Amino acid sequence: MPTIAERRNFDLAAALEEAEDRFRAVNPKSEAAYETAGRSMPGGNTRTVLFYPPYPLTLAGGEGCYVTDIDGHRYTDFVTEQTAGLYGHSDPKIKPPSEPLWTTASPSAARLSRKRFWLTC
Repeated sequence: MPTIAERRNFDLAAALEEAEDRFRAVNPKSEAAYETAGRSMPGGNTRTVLFYPPYPLTLAGGEGCYVTDIDGHRYTDFVTEQTAGLYGHSDPKIKPPSEPLWTTASPSAARLSRKRFWLTC
C-alpha cells in the first residue's frame, strides 16, 4: 500500500486510474474471461447496461447472501442477483428443482462463468 506521500490520486482522474489498476491486479481471471467473451459477443457481456470499466467481475457462484468470483473473492451480494432476495443463493429447498434453469442462464448483474460457455458454443 502506498504511503500518503506516494499516492498520486490528488484529483479524480488519478484516483479512478489508481482504483482501476488495483482492480486489474486482483482480478486477472475475470479480465481473461471478459476478453474471451468479447471475441464472441459485443462488449463481452449479454447485459451491457450493467457494464463498468475496466471490465465486470465473472462470478463462479453464490450461496446464501454471498457470491464468489472466479478469482476467489467472496462478496456480500447487495444486488441479490436481482432475484435471490427472498431466499439467498443456492437455498437447499429451491436449488434442486430449479437447477436445470440456472445452469444455462442467469439474471445476474455480473457475468457468470457458466454463461460464458453457454454463449460461446
